[in-house]
Amino acid sequence: MASKRFVDVTSQEFLDDLTADESFDEIYSYGSEDEFGEHLEVDLETELPPDDQPWTGGSCEPINIEFKPKMKPGLLASTRLADPEPIDIFKLFVTDENMACISSQTNLYAGNHFAEKGDSQRKQRWTPTCLDEMWAFFGLIVAMGLVQISNMRNYWSTDDLYKHPFFPTVMSRDRFLDILSLLHLNDNSRMMKRGEPGFNPLHKVDPFLVRIKQSFKTLWQPFRNISVDEAMIAWKGNLSFRVFNKDKPDKYGIKVYQSCDSSNGYCLDFEVYTGKKETSSNGATYDVVMRLISSFLNQGYTLFVDNFYTSPQLFKDLLGQKTNACGTLRVNRKGVDPSMKKKKMVKTKGDSVVMNNGKINHVKFMDNKEVNILTTKHDDTVVTMTNQRKHSAEPIQRFEAVNDYNHFMGGVDRSDQLHNNAAFKRRTLKWWKKVFFHFFLLAEVNAYLWYKHHCTSKKKTPLDHCDFRKELAKGMVRHIGQKQTQNISTTLMRLSERHFPSTIRPKDNQGNETKNENKEMKDRKIWRRCFVCYNSVHKVKYSYFECRHCGVTLCVAPCFEIFHTKQDFSKAYKNHFNL
Repeated sequence: MASKRFVDVTSQEFLDDLTADESFDEIYSYGSEDEFGEHLEVDLETELPPDDQPWTGGSCEPINIEFKPKMKPGLLASTRLADPEPIDIFKLFVTDENMACISSQTNLYAGNHFAEKGDSQRKQRWTPTCLDEMWAFFGLIVAMGLVQISNMRNYWSTDDLYKHPFFPTVMSRDRFLDILSLLHLNDNSRMMKRGEPGFNPLHKVDPFLVRIKQSFKTLWQPFRNISVDEAMIAWKGNLSFRVFNKDKPDKYGIKVYQSCDSSNGYCLDFEVYTGKKETSSNGATYDVVMRLISSFLNQGYTLFVDNFYTSPQLFKDLLGQKTNACGTLRVNRKGVDPSMKKKKMVKTKGDSVVMNNGKINHVKFMDNKEVNILTTKHDDTVVTMTNQRKHSAEPIQRFEAVNDYNHFMGGVDRSDQLHNNAAFKRRTLKWWKKVFFHFFLLAEVNAYLWYKHHCTSKKKTPLDHCDFRKELAKGMVRHIGQKQTQNISTTLMRLSERHFPSTIRPKDNQGNETKNENKEMKDRKIWRRCFVCYNSVHKVKYSYFECRHCGVTLCVAPCFEIFHTKQDFSKAYKNHFNL
């Protein structure tokens, strides 16, 4: 029978036993309760755990995992919409329920603000906002990303250089600025103070983030390749979790971890970094990756990450959950073979060395600088590219792992690119508004990618991103436009088209002009109530003239001119008569 004894693995006796050539087969070890809490079995024949293997030269065969997603990749809600417009798709991500919540919280905050601060001038003109008006407000936000003007007030300017007919027709300048100033997403009275149990740094935006994160997950099933990377929300003000990242265009700001579909940049999940917190023994980056792709494990996906996240432990655990991984590597990571850390490459392009531990391949090669790739998806296969070098007819050759990494790692960068094409970037003293508008427009990016795939599946030509945003803005403001005296298109025409006064002609019950054969009735003049006089001061004045293009009755002077040149014709009418 094999001899057995117990030793303390922290003692010098155990270390001496490992070097001595004693004739016993098994050692059972125990450590202090602080370190272990239980007896651990140590196998003398190998220094590594049973599922690990030492690093050896050459590459191992990659483990082929069958791709079996829970649902067919692509749209998960296409059956809901037959021929959707941009606003219909966007409402899948930001629903009427979301917008109603924002409206109610804004009204709640406005009431508390005026009760606490006073501000009698704004209080006097403030009226509670509603769902339709809130949609119109955000329609202007989307439009401002398309029409870039440095000063926000100039969108309502009457100067010929800045004058734009769209914005004043939807909402007055003061009303827009009031809503923007009082905009709120969550009840401040429920916010816990820092240091108290339940404190949430993202309390002010949390309800909105929770809702759209859920919509991101439930409306799209990614294709085989997923990338994880970080994005930045620009912010230079004081904030406990503001970070600096020299590799980003916006170097100071709020960091957001994102997982995206590598095929198009669709954001699948995200997590806002709010400072250091308790992590597992594998480290913070390991935990972040596992949380972001938890919904896609055991389905045969392939994950691409950069050297900030890559580690042998992460790749081994992902492989255990039927998920391949590939990424650049920092050689000082725990678990990397020491010889790969010390080996210096010859300064010649193409010099390379490959090692494996039975499951993971580590490829080290010389390009413009030394590059390390860790992968469970590839071996040391080299592929020839179709393009050639700039000053030579020699074809470019790369490791297959490098080629796939270059092709599939850019999912988050693609999402950022679409987001920044026409982003709403305005100065604000409130960091949470920066976060809110970032994710609001990220929802718009996802809606566009959803729409684009829908059109492709129906063999239709989709709108480009700019036109999609334009139609989306029009769809949002249509909510309030339908309730105005005139709709948006009519109002735009009255300020921009050519107009001439004409006598009023008789019309039938359907509003169509009729021909009266009776000469007496034909010569009789028809008069109606002036639109401007009545809507300005509720004064009934009649006129024989109308603008046939606009379809409204107007006094020849001064109402005809005021109606076609002034956005707020009621105010202009009162100023004209000093009322």
